[in-house]
Amino acid sequence: MDVEKAVIKSNNIKYGPIPAFNDEVEQHVKIHRDGRIQITRYVFGSGVRKHGYVKAAKNAYQIPADKAAELLDLIGEYFSEHDEDEQWLVKDAGEFRISITMEDGTRIRRFGALVCDFRIGDDNLNSIIRKTLGVGDLFLFKLPVPAEEGKPVTGKEVPAEEHSYPEDLTDRQVYDTSIGPVCMSKREYQDYQDQLAIRQMNQENNDSDNGNGSHGNKGKDNG
Repeated sequence: MDVEKAVIKSNNIKYGPIPAFNDEVEQHVKIHRDGRIQITRYVFGSGVRKHGYVKAAKNAYQIPADKAAELLDLIGEYFSEHDEDEQWLVKDAGEFRISITMEDGTRIRRFGALVCDFRIGDDNLNSIIRKTLGVGDLFLFKLPVPAEEGKPVTGKEVPAEEHSYPEDLTDRQVYDTSIGPVCMSKREYQDYQDQLAIRQMNQENNDSDNGNGSHGNKGKDNG
């Protein structure tokens, strides 16, 4: 049975020092069979649970449908054959959760510690997903080695080949934002600026509407 969608949520919070406000701590990766890809990144923010993490960047792009389908079927086959969650749990590490939706609507759910290679032949599932999506710094099921050393992975570390379509996603650097410095790609920063401009325009429109309403009420009172 074909896999229609996979959603991987990876959280890097573990025992140790509290992350800084702008430290990236969680990623959500959605892969659709038609090739649509969505990657959402969250920074720690204030750390207050009721407020949640702060969404730092959200990107959507397209890869060839046959590549996405091949990847999803590989993911579905692996996790349908491996149902040993207890072997993936360790205390001093982050965690991952994956939800796999089949074509008939049924779902496979797995979770575990962020330390899993998931070997497939001579390769592993983390590497295969990063190469197929063209993004080398994804948390997935185990942090990429440079990220563990505190060095962000750049696009240069992702084999180009046919995966060059989202290269600009991995051209990451630190930009100043309304929540402080955030590491993001040029495309992510452009999306951020566009959303900020929309918010500012909406706020100005709201302020203008409120102002007109207050003047109208004053006129009625005076009458």
